[in-house]
Amino acid sequence: MEREGCGSYLWLFIATCLVVLMATMVSIVVYVECFYKWRFPIRIDCNLDHAGLNYTKCLQRGCKYVVTDGHLPVCFFPEGYGYEQLGDVNEQGDGGFRVRLRRKASPPLFGGEFNDVFFSVSYETDSGLRLQVAPADVKLERRPLAQRKSTSEKTRKYTVSYSERGETFGVVVARRDNGKVLFNTRLPGTTLAEQFLQISTRIASENVFGLGGAGSKTTLKNDLNWRVTSFFTEKAPNDESNSHSGAHPFYMLVEDDGRAHGVFLNTSYPMDVLMQPSMATFRTIGGILDFHLFLGESPEDVIRQFTELIGRPTFPPLWALGPHLALKGNNISPNAALSLVQKLKTRVFEMSAVYLNWGYTGVENAAAHSSLAKEMKAVREQLKTTDVRLYLRADPIVLLEDSSRDEDKSFFLSNFNRSQSTVGDIGFIDFTNERALEFWKMRCSLLQDSIGFDGLVLELNEPSYPTQVNQTLGRCPDNKWNRPPYIVGKKKNMFDNSICGDVMQDGGTHYSLHNMYGYHHSEATWRNLKLLGENKNERQVILSSSTFPGSGQYSGHWFYESECTWENLKTAVVKTVEFSMLGVPHTGGSCSCTSNLDGVCLAWMHAAAFFPLFINEASAEVEAEVSSLSDTDGNSTFATLLDASSSSRATRHQLIPHFYTLLHEAHTEGVPAVRPLFFDFLKDKKAADVSYQFMWGSSVLVSLRVDKDPEVEAYFPPGLWYNFHNGSTIDASSGHTIILPVPENHAHVHIRGGYIVPTYIREQPAVRALSLFVAPDRESKANGALYWDDGITYHENIRDAPHIKGSFAFKTAGKDFEMSINMEEIKSPDDSWMLTIQDVTVHGIREVSNVTLQSSAGSEHASFTHDPEIKVLRISPVNVSSGSYTIKIST
Repeated sequence: MEREGCGSYLWLFIATCLVVLMATMVSIVVYVECFYKWRFPIRIDCNLDHAGLNYTKCLQRGCKYVVTDGHLPVCFFPEGYGYEQLGDVNEQGDGGFRVRLRRKASPPLFGGEFNDVFFSVSYETDSGLRLQVAPADVKLERRPLAQRKSTSEKTRKYTVSYSERGETFGVVVARRDNGKVLFNTRLPGTTLAEQFLQISTRIASENVFGLGGAGSKTTLKNDLNWRVTSFFTEKAPNDESNSHSGAHPFYMLVEDDGRAHGVFLNTSYPMDVLMQPSMATFRTIGGILDFHLFLGESPEDVIRQFTELIGRPTFPPLWALGPHLALKGNNISPNAALSLVQKLKTRVFEMSAVYLNWGYTGVENAAAHSSLAKEMKAVREQLKTTDVRLYLRADPIVLLEDSSRDEDKSFFLSNFNRSQSTVGDIGFIDFTNERALEFWKMRCSLLQDSIGFDGLVLELNEPSYPTQVNQTLGRCPDNKWNRPPYIVGKKKNMFDNSICGDVMQDGGTHYSLHNMYGYHHSEATWRNLKLLGENKNERQVILSSSTFPGSGQYSGHWFYESECTWENLKTAVVKTVEFSMLGVPHTGGSCSCTSNLDGVCLAWMHAAAFFPLFINEASAEVEAEVSSLSDTDGNSTFATLLDASSSSRATRHQLIPHFYTLLHEAHTEGVPAVRPLFFDFLKDKKAADVSYQFMWGSSVLVSLRVDKDPEVEAYFPPGLWYNFHNGSTIDASSGHTIILPVPENHAHVHIRGGYIVPTYIREQPAVRALSLFVAPDRESKANGALYWDDGITYHENIRDAPHIKGSFAFKTAGKDFEMSINMEEIKSPDDSWMLTIQDVTVHGIREVSNVTLQSSAGSEHASFTHDPEIKVLRISPVNVSSGSYTIKIST
């Protein structure tokens, strides 16, 4: 018994010791974890290699190596790593200041570090400034991209401070009124070298938006959990979803009080942006660091300043807002395509334009084949008789063997042994070369003369080689331009499917201009199309695959996904809204639907109907399926889907006057036509988290189905919301999330209380008769606007265009209501495109006894109907084309 008792005590003792030991070990781990987090609170990642983490290399670079939890970088820059002030600060009055810096002693990262640099701050406007960091022997560009406006210390909305001498240098930009820090580079890791430049800043909240065009994002808000966004434009072979079609290194941060600021790194070099909690790190592989900061009272104010800098977006013609059909198959003949278009138009689909995958496609030149060109020209003439416009394709590629022996080939960019295709050597056009612009003008003119077109789609301008190129013939030569020491996106061979980085363009190495190739392609095309005979007086429609800040001046953006999946649909919604914020509002996505499994294809079609660029894509299977149908009998999956989504197309058509007005505002003021909810609900934290609902302007809310769930979880910010289809009201006093059923034939559209929306009358789709949808707020007030012109004519300044400017206001008048309608004619509009406001529908009216219409000619009784159950008043006919009118509503 004693032995058993002793044994029990022994085991108890051992167990106790083990528990104490484990507790001690846990305590030590926790202590070490907490100690190192406290000891090294700032961790700017120093793991810069494609091969992954390397302990030895980390220490050789002068970085710290500390293992803690799995989220924080193990290798990071130490405090004090960077530059220090050398000499006095050169104050430049109200223009800014300039200071010379010297690199503090530390081992090199990749070599080629600049020891002496200049940090320059320019006060551009009262709400905008420019920060440039460059080697001391580089002359900084003092001219701002946008014209500098007068500014003084008293009127500026920001303050700029910098480190004391002896400290690691950094600048702090803050709001003058509340001291809120917006941009703070007093962080370790600042480096300037020939092929590696890095700087970090603190960020003021988690509400960071932008950094667009780089891959697939499924949320509008950027992920701050150690997420790297890479800006190197490329087309992923056979995988559109993973293509990086744009490089827009601009982010907007919404502050806690609803105000916002924007940060734009103006560089064409490939780069990475690392977002981590409370910090952002910019890494680029050449040039200088050239930042623009914009302080806004609202997100809209920031985007207005940003687009003023990079260029206001183009104003598309009216026809470009209609439904488009994309026939991307190369195996369908022009006549077969025409037959397919006619069948779809007859049965279910009224389209405004069709895209045929012909023109300059890869190495194919349709204009060079006389029989094909003749057939296509006849097809185009047939399409014109039914008011359907035609897009062709214009790739920037030349088959070198097709160019004449005496032709100047100095502006053809070729990778020599890498550029061979199954039909010969090919080259890309160098659009930075003036002679190339003349050549491209000739190419576009030939396409216009031999076939004719209304719009061009620019592909392969990432730039990327077409599939016909045999990539096994060799890689880019091993040198510093093709194999830079720092690899953007950690893709080892960056230029393998593109022009080699060491190829010289007229404007510099392709290494430095790669991300701008699509921009230059769009710019050259836009400038040349203005000069072509048939379309020179018309607004051009160019859709570019690759984009860069400022591309929106010349083109829209069409992106397409390789598969119609729910994940890709989420990405498409996010891209469309994001590009509108980035100054490219005429944007839309498509995918090739072959089946409607789980309803995903129908959801895509409903969503696409509310993208600014509305394209339905038909795959080769769909083309064959529809083409095999008789003109009157049978059906197809694609035709059935088009029929099921017809209500969404009809809703879009009704809203075109409103959307055309918004695109005019985007063109003249630079504000987004399509926007996230948080643009109008500045202090609503829930609105900042919404990714799959968006607004057309400030008044129209679109809520989409983006997953298998047969219901839509829709957030309604504070206010009254009116169902566009039936007039029912949602009263979201403090913001509500409501579960909406998924209707088979339309998407959810609501009009915000306080707004008046001009719409086409649905029963008269071919007539320019308008209805006004009046959605009063809780105070029974509403306002709206309209811009209208001939929808096609190009003006260097759109303000010179003859147009109609409409303004509408609704308010209470004692116990009654009154509404003013003012239709002002500017510069003698043509009667052929004049509008008539035929009726007015007012929501939220409980009682009506009489309605009168007053003008300078007198007063008359107006006919009306009123449904007290749904509180909707319809006044018709009104028949207002020009002048000022007042509608009196007596209760």
